[in-house]
Amino acid sequence: YRQEAAREERWQRHRLVGFQSATDDNGTAISVRGHAEGDHFVIQSSSNGTLTAPARVYPSNPWSPFLLQSGTLMSTKTGRLHSAVVKDGGDVNVTLDGRPMRVHQWFVDDEKHQVVWIDGRDVIVAFQTQEKGQTINFVLKSEAAEDGAIATLPEP
Repeated sequence: YRQEAAREERWQRHRLVGFQSATDDNGTAISVRGHAEGDHFVIQSSSNGTLTAPARVYPSNPWSPFLLQSGTLMSTKTGRLHSAVVKDGGDVNVTLDGRPMRVHQWFVDDEKHQVVWIDGRDVIVAFQTQEKGQTINFVLKSEAAEDGAIATLPEP
């Protein structure tokens, strides 16, 4: 299985005003374009046609802290809209780049179950998602980190 994607988000005052993505999902090309229009966000997707979302829709991009502020998420891959429930998971201990740290954990339930970890500076340092039934961890790695550094994340 292979997936490659290029995505661009444009924001004004915490509002998504433009979005475009091109995804190759195991040989299937999917494109999504969206733009703010009045009090809505209009999405055109090669797989779902045209959809109209609330103005405060956010991409399902776990690297964006705005993800935690929305009840409606737009799939960055397909453009589909999903209701999201965000739950505060409290502070937990993790090891990233070989360093232990205390982070705040958030659970985001939409079409997937995702977990987001944010450090004391409000930087998203890791997230976990599901893809085709498999758990995938994404970890922000500093340039100074040693190759092969281990990330130890708590079980959600």
